[in-house]
Amino acid sequence: MDHVARKDRARAELGQVWLGVLLCLIVLTESGCTTWRLLITLRSTEDTNQGRPLQVLVRSVQAESYRSETYGDLAQLIIRPDKTVLRVVTLEPNHKRRLWITAPSDKPVALYFLFSATTGSWKMLLPPPLPWSVSVPLGRNGVLVPDVKECRLGRDLP
Repeated sequence: MDHVARKDRARAELGQVWLGVLLCLIVLTESGCTTWRLLITLRSTEDTNQGRPLQVLVRSVQAESYRSETYGDLAQLIIRPDKTVLRVVTLEPNHKRRLWITAPSDKPVALYFLFSATTGSWKMLLPPPLPWSVSVPLGRNGVLVPDVKECRLGRDLP
């Protein structure tokens, strides 16, 4: 009988530990993480940007700023980055580049591709909740939008 009582006591203690873990997870979920880490994979072809190196700008911005900024404004941020710039990279033709980005979890992340000829899609916005990863294939003059892939598995759960 003493053995049964010890088992019951052990179960009760284990239940209290799990309850504590669950409460901590709820608090962390409700408070929200302040930053999010995501993987961005950029893939260029030999004729991306007409065979020239491509400047890529990654920023944490509100959607209103994303919509209103001009190509010229963004080109200046390559030279003189402000606090919204998370990364500036040069992508060579026919290369694949992986970037780990840490961004505020409550703001969109914008990707800008400063092509020599902006006839195609040259920017994209990743709204919160941010994805785990995004793969961006690039064509001659822009992003190959139908081929962009995001992994948001479980990110839209409350």
